[in-house]
Amino acid sequence: MERIRIFLAELPRMLREIIESAVAGQSDMSIVGSVDARERVTTALGRTPADVVIVGLHDAETTATLYPMLLEQPRLKLLAISGDARSSYLYELRPHTVPLGDVSPEALVDAIRSAVVSEVR
Repeated sequence: MERIRIFLAELPRMLREIIESAVAGQSDMSIVGSVDARERVTTALGRTPADVVIVGLHDAETTATLYPMLLEQPRLKLLAISGDARSSYLYELRPHTVPLGDVSPEALVDAIRSAVVSEVR
């Protein structure tokens, strides 16, 4: 089985460390890169392909700011997590968003697997 490639973007340090720790224990996942500014994601993905991008959301931000990333990479799954990790959303280039709720390490790896597996089917 091919590993799920995960890219991290603009995440608070503590949240990034939790995600890295959760993914490190998964044999079917690996973190392939990260950037500290969302504006650099598209360029970075051109050099380092990923299946899932996990991005931090700012408090007053509208999630519409994430759609251009999906238009650039139509097969990409985008997992957006609030800075306090109380809410997360899975985005795909299709007509709906799936609310995921609170983020725990187990819920995080399940959401990543679900996002990638649903595309394979």
